[in-house]
Amino acid sequence: MASISQQSDIKLILLKEIRDWARNEFKNIEKEKTFNRNIPFAFNGLGDFGEYLCILMNPGSIGSASKGGCSYDVITEQDNMGRTKRALEVKFISLDGTKQCSICKNKAPRFQKMCLYCKKSGVDSTNNTSLFHLKCDSRAGIDSKAHFECLYSDPQNITPEPEKTEIIEATIIFISKVIRGNIKLSCFKFDNKNPYFCKYLRNQYENGSSNNANFQPFSYDWKLSGPIKLFELVIDQFENIKEQFWNLENKTVEPVFNMNWNTGKPVFKKKELENFWERSNLTVSKSMLETEPGVPYDYFMLNVNPDLRNKAHGKSRGTTNRK
Repeated sequence: MASISQQSDIKLILLKEIRDWARNEFKNIEKEKTFNRNIPFAFNGLGDFGEYLCILMNPGSIGSASKGGCSYDVITEQDNMGRTKRALEVKFISLDGTKQCSICKNKAPRFQKMCLYCKKSGVDSTNNTSLFHLKCDSRAGIDSKAHFECLYSDPQNITPEPEKTEIIEATIIFISKVIRGNIKLSCFKFDNKNPYFCKYLRNQYENGSSNNANFQPFSYDWKLSGPIKLFELVIDQFENIKEQFWNLENKTVEPVFNMNWNTGKPVFKKKELENFWERSNLTVSKSMLETEPGVPYDYFMLNVNPDLRNKAHGKSRGTTNRK
């Protein structure tokens, strides 16, 4: 654990880098609004920036000197031979993906004002509704095979190589979204030994059409996999940063709350809520899950022991159409 002085220094450095990043993204948003050639400029190359932030958050950590492939994202501990003992997986998700024209169904960059195919833009004056449908399906792709290969203390006892000494001990996920002209940036940590997280990835590993698990922010599986919030910031166009939460040493899992912050819709289905109520011996009610901040995570998992959802594993994200 970093000292109070170190934590203060880390925070100052991080806020400076985040402020610089946000300044560039606001420029990219304006470019996307005015260029109008179906090229997305905003929130590209986020993976590298996420790894950079994660290294700043973990003094003494290093990168892998790789530009892709199967290397560790952030290495936090090595042995005296330079072999990795501890590492972190890092993801950065922008919730500002593409949008779809409601008239011709073609895609456009999120901040572009016009559809280049039907030449429509802005708001439909007849019913005051947006001419674009904003997609809310951004997700982190997690390699379920690699997850278990790098866990030498796998709680599900399915590690292919239990004698291995390296471990990816946690997955760090950054999330950005533009809200009312400001950029909201959040950071969450997932313990790679969390029982539900491992059960979720094991299901993908054994039953999916590929090893890749589509891990959607604030979804059913996200809520139950034990997200730990490290920070939440809102940056405006004047580079002011409003701190909504900050604790890089936080170990408290987010309460289970029945709302997907990204979509604005409930996370749990009616039948699931009824099942939770029955399985908890009438101790976890619908109203508890729908009253902020929600039900404490450990209490919920102990009393409900929720099942995995049935799903289409390895679902395609669509076909590629060349026009």
